[in-house]
Amino acid sequence: MSFETISVPVTGGHLNVGTRMGREGAPVVVMIHGITANHLTWSMVADELGDDVTTLAPDLRGRAGSAGVPGPYGMVNHANDVRSILDHVGVDQAVIVGHSMGAFVAAAFAANHADRVAGLVLVDGGVSFATLPEGADIDAVLTEILGPTMQRLSMTFENVNVWLEFWKQHPSLQEWNDAIEAYVTADMVGDAPNLKSSCTLDAIRADGADTLGAGGQFFRQLTKPTPWLRAPRGLLNQVPPLYPDELAATLIAEVPALQDHVINDVNHFTITLSKRGAAETAAIIRSQLP
Repeated sequence: MSFETISVPVTGGHLNVGTRMGREGAPVVVMIHGITANHLTWSMVADELGDDVTTLAPDLRGRAGSAGVPGPYGMVNHANDVRSILDHVGVDQAVIVGHSMGAFVAAAFAANHADRVAGLVLVDGGVSFATLPEGADIDAVLTEILGPTMQRLSMTFENVNVWLEFWKQHPSLQEWNDAIEAYVTADMVGDAPNLKSSCTLDAIRADGADTLGAGGQFFRQLTKPTPWLRAPRGLLNQVPPLYPDELAATLIAEVPALQDHVINDVNHFTITLSKRGAAETAAIIRSQLP
């Protein structure tokens, strides 16, 4: 099932927001994607939730349908955009869900707009896993973390088939399905033979630096029990994952509000973009519905 889209005014432009209307009176869930992603990260999770919820899934500024919306970027600014979305649709409170960098945005939203939060779910993100060394080259750091998803931002592609083949070689996307194909296609802009990613490189740099800095620390303000979903394999389908068990234990000891949920047999991408991952992620979102 596809998303309808609406245009929401924010500072500097309009955000593209994927929507799926639930039954009358259904609670609202805002789903926030990762650093170089788009709202179709959530298509399979939204399918699992069906009309039990109304889903709002923005393309963050600088990406996909919101690529033309300029900065400032950063977790607090994205969180303010989420508030603008809720204001635009006339919703007082929502369950806020974020994946990867989107989980950092979700944590920033909870810290800065607590009265608008009906529940919070962090999906393989939102919790600081590294810091940016002083004087470090942000592009090099992000390439080390993100691999091909960062490398593609400076590439052009001859045609759609070449674009799709690039993605099909990604080690985390070997469970290829229609949802993954729609997700990667939504990022493609331009005309052959110069197809490219929609992502604004300045946005990726600014947001990457922020998650490795002050924007990565909002989780420390959590006081209410918050599901934190972890994938046992990382961004390149590798072990160790983004959050190994030892690091997770340390972070949970520091912030006891984090409720640890390991979603078995998924990686950082397929925690939302596989049947198994989407079903388990949706089940935990359901547990947070008012």
